[in-house]
Amino acid sequence: MPGQRRAIIGVIGGDGQMAPSVALGRVIAQREWMLLTGGQVLPRAVVELKGEVKDGSMLGAAEASPSKARLIGILPAKQRAEAVRWDYAAGARRLFLHTGQPHYIRNVINSRTPDVVVAFGGSRGTLAEIAFAKACGRPLLFFDGSLERLRQRFQDNFGRRCAASEDRRMYFDQPLDAYPGAAGAAGDACGLIAMLEEVLSSASEVDDLAAAVSAVLGGRDWRDGETGFPGLPGDSASKPHFEAIIQAISQ
Repeated sequence: MPGQRRAIIGVIGGDGQMAPSVALGRVIAQREWMLLTGGQVLPRAVVELKGEVKDGSMLGAAEASPSKARLIGILPAKQRAEAVRWDYAAGARRLFLHTGQPHYIRNVINSRTPDVVVAFGGSRGTLAEIAFAKACGRPLLFFDGSLERLRQRFQDNFGRRCAASEDRRMYFDQPLDAYPGAAGAAGDACGLIAMLEEVLSSASEVDDLAAAVSAVLGGRDWRDGETGFPGLPGDSASKPHFEAIIQAISQ
């Protein structure tokens, strides 16, 4: 199917949720969708220590279909000035993009690139990803049991709305410095936080995520056109390079 690509499902969330994230990763692989997270494929024993959603879903997909699972890992820099690295081999179905960006800026890529974003419970990073996904119009689905944790973390970290804080600076202001258009109609960090609060207050949870994702996709596992990948800051060549790899992985 030249010119087309498979649908990308982004999975976001925090720790302590290994079993459901593994199960979702397994379903994504079996449906032959692409899985995008901020993690990578690690040994099960390593994943079990924290049960992080990003690695759990990768593990589930890789175990369900070791040679065929289509995996995209958008990885943050572990230290300042870390080089960008594209871990992809021609003919493979896995891309692990070492972005060279801190996690709070990398979150914009996690939010904008997928066709559908599935959110588990999490803290500041997950909340920012939800806000940036909503700002660019990505469909959002919330795992059963996720909203209580997300709402509490919102109150803990952003509940004072637009009050100046380190959390706001790190998770909203700095990403917007790198991606000025990422706030969309929300306009700025304050608008994103207000929008996030509204999303969390009105959202509902989904029991059957596979059915919900399929419904959002309209039963079409293939998509026309490019992904929402915003490119790497200051690197205009990264966008077409990413899109070419996605088309290759789709085959």
